[in-house]
Amino acid sequence: MKYIVDYALEKGFKIVLFPPIEKEGVEFPSNVIVIKTGVSYRVRSIFLVRTSDVLVVLGGASGTIQEITSAYCENKAIFVLVDTGFPSDKISCLG
Repeated sequence: MKYIVDYALEKGFKIVLFPPIEKEGVEFPSNVIVIKTGVSYRVRSIFLVRTSDVLVVLGGASGTIQEITSAYCENKAIFVLVDTGFPSDKISCLG
């Protein structure tokens, strides 16, 4: 995630992060908008999906799969990178 955030900042994108409560104490780049919600990883995933126009999956496990399911239910566009070695590789087409 850090690599993606740093790259997006380099390209001039505005970045909004919803860190889970377990990571709220981490130092983030000063030009990132950080919204500390006080929620766990699972609840944070719902915020992430509902405030996004598109979900891009770069590899992950149960939390990522939850985000894919939530995005599907919200009728969001979903792009999944496969062959990453993560469990999300098994989701290559949602129909």
